Amino acid sequence: MDIKKLSTMMGRKAETVAPPFQARYPQSRLTREMIKGGVITLAFVVMALAVRTSIFPAMVFAVIASYFGGYFFQQLLRTRVRLQVDSNTLLFQNLLGRKELLLDRLDELQLDFYPHGRKKEHGTFSLVLGQGSQRIKVDSVLDHFAGLLKLVAKSARASRLAVPGTTEARLRELGL
Repeated sequence: MDIKKLSTMMGRKAETVAPPFQARYPQSRLTREMIKGGVITLAFVVMALAVRTSIFPAMVFAVIASYFGGYFFQQLLRTRVRLQVDSNTLLFQNLLGRKELLLDRLDELQLDFYPHGRKKEHGTFSLVLGQGSQRIKVDSVLDHFAGLLKLVAKSARASRLAVPGTTEARLRELGL
């Protein structure tokens, strides 16, 4: 695994840990994102109420407020995400329940990269894992993301899991 390349692309230090380990989203970042989403939602609600005599601008402001309100609740749900990883099992828990995936029985692996702004070299990775009807989605903000990615790639390679071309190219680029 090219840990230096992964660190550069994530914009922060990446470190691999051997299983078993537990991963969570950093609370400080989630708090900052919740405050940002809440303030923007509140601002657009106030603007929608201020122009309520004109229906079209009020509707536009209400739609934007609902979008950022959804972002706020997404970050709220992420505060309770806990991913327990051992050599063959992923146990994903959040406020909505828990899902358990066996690494040797995965039928979906998708790794996407979303660049930040114009700099294509920095951004956020999104990892989707599936087994039957169970799906989990995590991103590179998660603690120990590099260790999880390394373990999942090794398991997918061992079980000869067919992955999309972009995922294959991204894994090859990272030395996985």
